[in-house]
Amino acid sequence: MSATNRGGDRDENDFYPTPVWAIKRALERIALPGGLWLEPAAGDGRVINVVRECRPDVTWSAVEKREEALPHLKRLGFDKGSIQDFLMMGRRQLPEIDVTFSNPPYNLAQEFIEQALDVSKHVVYLLRLNFLGSEDRAHFLTKNTPDVYVLPNRPSFSQSLSCKAKKKTGCPWKITLRLEVDAAKTFPNCPSCGGAVAITTSDATEYAWMHFHRGGRRSGKLEVLDITPRAERAALAA
Repeated sequence: MSATNRGGDRDENDFYPTPVWAIKRALERIALPGGLWLEPAAGDGRVINVVRECRPDVTWSAVEKREEALPHLKRLGFDKGSIQDFLMMGRRQLPEIDVTFSNPPYNLAQEFIEQALDVSKHVVYLLRLNFLGSEDRAHFLTKNTPDVYVLPNRPSFSQSLSCKAKKKTGCPWKITLRLEVDAAKTFPNCPSCGGAVAITTSDATEYAWMHFHRGGRRSGKLEVLDITPRAERAALAA
């Protein structure tokens, strides 16, 4: 993943890994060159690991703001120099990149796109589909219209826990956790009233991989990626 902000109430430094199956669907369809790729919000290296399995012609550069991600990045061959704020890096700090491929913080998505286009020939980011519908971004998008590859299955980046007794007792307890947390073990009962806990992982937001090209353009193409069967999504869940 990429450290990503998938909801307006989450901090930009929260860590929500990108589902493996969503990365695989993008790699199957989007035509990208080999060479040097950059992950500017590398997190635990999920994206890098999946691409390495599928694209032996790719070498990697990685950047991640969160210092706690360093052990993960070291296992992938990166050193402490990777712990930097991508948006604060100057042009001279980055080599010429063939492809920037990531799941950036949503509330900083345009800044991540602009910074990546300055150093990359191709920028491919996982974004909410409604990223395209903002009046504030209209001027930027008319000059930098991406190819859009829609995921027909909605990725889940987190799990929501709530008290099942809410309708009867009005218990307000509710919390959001990362998918890799064993929610049933962590909260076997509601910590507020002791009742049963409901756990859901559905995501009501549609996502797409968006491919931006250096130099900008005023039109792009739209494709729908392959459906990922439920069994595969479960087997490759974050």
